Amino acid sequence: MGGGASSPVLLSGESSTPISSWADLCEHQKPIEGIEEKPLHLRGISGHMLLALIHMPEFQEEWTTGNFCHGQVLPLTKPFKSSFVRLVETLRVNGQSSTGTPTRFLSHTWGYPIRRTIQAALESSEGGLEAFYWFDIFCLNQHGAEIGHPDFNMFLRKAMQQTSHTLFVCSPWNRPVSITRAWFVIVMSYVLE
Repeated sequence: MGGGASSPVLLSGESSTPISSWADLCEHQKPIEGIEEKPLHLRGISGHMLLALIHMPEFQEEWTTGNFCHGQVLPLTKPFKSSFVRLVETLRVNGQSSTGTPTRFLSHTWGYPIRRTIQAALESSEGGLEAFYWFDIFCLNQHGAEIGHPDFNMFLRKAMQQTSHTLFVCSPWNRPVSITRAWFVIVMSYVLE
């Protein structure tokens, strides 16, 4: 993850068009027509894709996960009313799939810097880049009824059961903000089941 590593190369799945910026992603990506969005528990974003996103030239160091979701993910996915994962499912990153069945569930706070959240996931996870992450801002359809759906907790539980590991991003180490959130308590209760 450190300096000296070359930036990941994203290629559009259908046309092999190089995508090196968020503007390119906005211009070239759209969901595959006629194919429904995968069930929530089967949507994962690859470590390769996460790393590519934080290497795009538009990426701002000070962005929190919330900033990134509201400023980048929501505008990109709004025309299609889909999850980010659905939008990029045909992309390849350095020859690797950008989406797949999640193997890691990521629990975090939207107020954390997104770069640190992604780096923590990639560095703490066995197989970091090769893993697929259930990361809410990318896997949930931020425009639809999934978030407010009466069965949302069941969907969430199923997503967690699908993965082999749950990763909690806690910062600062001596007073982690995430453990003060209701979301943390819900996720932890599912882990302890």
